[in-house]
Amino acid sequence: MTAEFNPLLAKQFGDPFGNSGINLGGDKLRIWLIGTQEQIEFAIHELVVKQVASDRGKFTPIVPFPLLAGKYISILVR
Repeated sequence: MTAEFNPLLAKQFGDPFGNSGINLGGDKLRIWLIGTQEQIEFAIHELVVKQVASDRGKFTPIVPFPLLAGKYISILVR
């Protein structure tokens, strides 16, 4: 991954020291999906169909995961 995404990831997920970039819901439960883009899209669809999440809008955008090459991340905030 190139360094150009680092500021975007810091805004989305916070910096490596635990300083949150955005409020993901305080003490709400979060489900992290990490995998290939296809795996995440399938998991989101499956969670919506099984009514774990009410709609796709409950998930953060799918973005490259900074710690694993070729992997992506999305977070469900309940």
